[in-house]
Amino acid sequence: MAPPATVTYTTTINATPTAVWHVLAERFGEIDQISDGVAHSRYLTEQTEGVGTARRCDLADGGFMEERVTTWDPPSGFALVIDATSMPMEPGAELTFTLSPVAAGTDVRVDGTYRLAKLGWLSGLVKPMFRRTIAAILADLERAA
Repeated sequence: MAPPATVTYTTTINATPTAVWHVLAERFGEIDQISDGVAHSRYLTEQTEGVGTARRCDLADGGFMEERVTTWDPPSGFALVIDATSMPMEPGAELTFTLSPVAAGTDVRVDGTYRLAKLGWLSGLVKPMFRRTIAAILADLERAA
């Protein structure tokens, strides 16, 4: 089995960590109201915050993702695992969001690990696509925060 692929993306958002945390984590199941790339989202669990909280995102391009929170450290960050997806990756992909206060607002860092589904020569296209998706979500986050 090939080692997992990794992706890292960092941006600075002109808002306090508390404001960023509210939009990113406390509204976890409402990402469709924040990100243009998500057509519809909903909680899959009764709980709406903390470890174990799960959501389903129906993507604007017709795909989907089911995600579950695995760590929760307000307002410094959280991590999630993708339990199911239509994207060309195996379930079990992990994303960690880290929020750090800086003079200009909040640095938001996203670290991801994932294994690709067997795509042959198309595999090289997935990492840039995943990175652009993360960048778009964080741009939407900045507008909402």
